[in-house]
Amino acid sequence: MKTLFSFLMIFSFLCLSAQEKDSDGDGVLDKDDACPTIKGNYYGCPDPTKPDCTEFQKEKKKIFDNFKNESKSVDYSILSDIIFSKIDFKRFTHANLLISPENIKGYDCGVPFMYGCRSDYNTTNPNYSSSEFFNSNIIKKFRKKIKANIIPVFAINNFDNEFGMNLFTNDFIEDWQKIRNFEYFKVIKNIASESKVIYKNREQEILYLPNNKYELNIENTDYLMFDFKNELENIVIVDIYYNREENPQTLKLQYNLGKWNFLSN
Repeated sequence: MKTLFSFLMIFSFLCLSAQEKDSDGDGVLDKDDACPTIKGNYYGCPDPTKPDCTEFQKEKKKIFDNFKNESKSVDYSILSDIIFSKIDFKRFTHANLLISPENIKGYDCGVPFMYGCRSDYNTTNPNYSSSEFFNSNIIKKFRKKIKANIIPVFAINNFDNEFGMNLFTNDFIEDWQKIRNFEYFKVIKNIASESKVIYKNREQEILYLPNNKYELNIENTDYLMFDFKNELENIVIVDIYYNREENPQTLKLQYNLGKWNFLSN
């Protein structure tokens, strides 16, 4: 009888231990885990809405490495001046100019931004982007060329009325620097003035490059936005959007035999 009791105790303990076991360490006990040997946060299984991105990341890294290997023989030092010389400044007629170095894309819920694979590598413009274009020399050229208050922003969907833009404030720049530390952030912070404005019913103290002849105004302005892309074979493409126009001015340049040549302009 004593032996039978001991056996039942051991059997009960083993059953209880089995019930409390988490074989794959995903926080879901095996008894409740639909995939007890595969880690996941979707009822103990991998989330079916999020694909395995291993091969995707390998391919993106391969492309990124190809870009970087090409760039070793390319001189980007004069490219900013070439691009600047092609900007159509006659399109600007207001005393205030909103400049967006980036075209920040707005996304709807449920799109691949949330559920698809997202590259760990910048394969859009790894060699030449807004960060390389907006160096201290180019920013000084803008100040000299444009007789207006220059207001740096991040435009969302080319200044889309629904999404609008993000004005540059000290807090905004600090937050972005944790994600991607663009060189022009430092330049702007060093030379910009600050002023309080009301945007979307909220007071903000923004950074801008003043022209003391004109009053700061973020509503009655001109608009200028850049979108940079790189292609293999040492190609840089710049889309320049004026005043929220749908179709940009496109510059396509290729570095060959020590020179930058226009493929289209």
